[in-house]
Amino acid sequence: MVLRLMMWLDCSYCGKDFQDNKRRIYCDDCIARHKKEPLPKSSTTMRMIRNRQFVTNYKKDKECDNCGYNKYPEILDFHHKNKSEKVGTINRLMKGLKSIYMIQKEIEKCLLICPNCHRELHLLEQKNEQR
Repeated sequence: MVLRLMMWLDCSYCGKDFQDNKRRIYCDDCIARHKKEPLPKSSTTMRMIRNRQFVTNYKKDKECDNCGYNKYPEILDFHHKNKSEKVGTINRLMKGLKSIYMIQKEIEKCLLICPNCHRELHLLEQKNEQR
């Protein structure tokens, strides 16, 4: 059985002294306040949200370049026309916090196609590589 001693600590948020046997940095009042009022989002989170919103807006009112599917443009995939020019996937660039300019340049190298056509293209590419 491990016995932890109660220690007096200073709250990192309000500076008030509190007694605790855990390794916390906030007092009970500040923890309760943060549950009601969430902390503001970090700049990296905001940048990722901005990138995701840019790609979503780009897909809006577009259709599959192969079959013309346009019921839900959000599900359309980006397929690189030439793999040798590929810097990275659009998803990785979005999550990697790259600039919108870089994402836009990568989108220009891609076809916007529905998931079925995307799978079909990759299947055809695999069959051509095997020959």
